[in-house]
Amino acid sequence: MAGLWWPARPAAGALRAWAPRGPHRGKTAQVPRRPLPRTPWTTRGPPPGAPLPRSWQDKRPVQEQIPGLEQVTYAGKQHFVPWLARPRLPRWERGWHDPRHSPGPRYEAMPLYKERVCYVCHQRTKMLEGVRQALWLTKTKLMEGLPPKVLSIIDEPANQLENEDERVQNAISHARVWITTELIPKRESYCPVLLEDLLHLCRTMASKYPSLSKRMLARDYKVAAAWERG
Repeated sequence: MAGLWWPARPAAGALRAWAPRGPHRGKTAQVPRRPLPRTPWTTRGPPPGAPLPRSWQDKRPVQEQIPGLEQVTYAGKQHFVPWLARPRLPRWERGWHDPRHSPGPRYEAMPLYKERVCYVCHQRTKMLEGVRQALWLTKTKLMEGLPPKVLSIIDEPANQLENEDERVQNAISHARVWITTELIPKRESYCPVLLEDLLHLCRTMASKYPSLSKRMLARDYKVAAAWERG
């Protein structure tokens, strides 16, 4: 049952403005923030010789700033007190080796430790310069398109399959439409199927090129390479 609310009657001669009641009443529209201007402070930090902001400066503890100041902790009370400092107790030793709670040896004490630093780059590494930085690290050159030898093989009619375009389209439809009920399938689901269908088309040329039957396919393998940048 809906209830009715009657407002108080305004005074004679007074005008009262009515507006719909809701969460949007009395709020201003939010203007999207613009990007920061391209200044030396936003690109490379403060200019040379300029003082660092307080948030960037080295913050020392209060005990080091004020000599003779003692820190009051709740160690003697045997319980937590929110307005007192947390005590620094010595590390508790069990007296026996527990592999589940063992911190393990330090990196410097390991037999394979090397003083020279080795950096690891994987697919989640964010490079600031993008492709240019990857080319500089790997000492490679960016080439647009396929090599000329591969293009010469593709353009030769003897190396093409019968109804090649139609069979490739069927492979794409099989991976994206026929084996799934999702409107937009995920990459992890259709990519392996599409790879298998395209490799199957390549195997049909094994009668003309017997070396294709000697190739192997390795799944879930991680390719790693090591290089030295001088």
